Amino acid sequence: MRKLFFIVFVILLVLALVVGSGCTSKKENSKVEEKTSTKKPATQSEETTEKPKNTVTVYFADKEAMYLWPFEYDDIDSKEERAKKVIEILFKGPAPSGYMMTVPENMSIPKVNVEDDVIVVDFLKSDIDYYPKGSTGENLFIYSIVNSLTMTTGIDKVKFTFGGESIPVPGSNYDFSKQEFEFNFDIVGKK
Repeated sequence: MRKLFFIVFVILLVLALVVGSGCTSKKENSKVEEKTSTKKPATQSEETTEKPKNTVTVYFADKEAMYLWPFEYDDIDSKEERAKKVIEILFKGPAPSGYMMTVPENMSIPKVNVEDDVIVVDFLKSDIDYYPKGSTGENLFIYSIVNSLTMTTGIDKVKFTFGGESIPVPGSNYDFSKQEFEFNFDIVGKK
């Protein structure tokens, strides 16, 4: 009986080592894919020290849905055009290899306007039905938009409206009728 137990234990141990080493190689492969991507990930120091040039920086969630990671896209001149390009990339995709979209599939592409010192992202009222449920999905959704827009345009605040109105969203952790959002450093991944 002890011999059988010992054999099962050894098999499980070997299996755990094989599976564990497979996980490591997948992570290494995803890092290689990330480095060879045509989109250049921005570094944390670039984010905090440089104000936007004409580059569009867009934040996508990692596959674990834990953090947002920045990626840079084409050069565009005006702040409003950069803001529109950010929204287009976030809503149409695709996300870079190894990362995931933060916008629900059925949401419409919102209108974007720069008003004074605030970027207004205006969704259709019907998009409330597709608004992410749960704090993780909601935070990744909101701050992929906010961080991308503020980093790209140099404008510090983003406001969300639905059908042109500042209204509350049922089930949300935020009060869209009052709140303006700023860049959230806590949700950005660090290398």
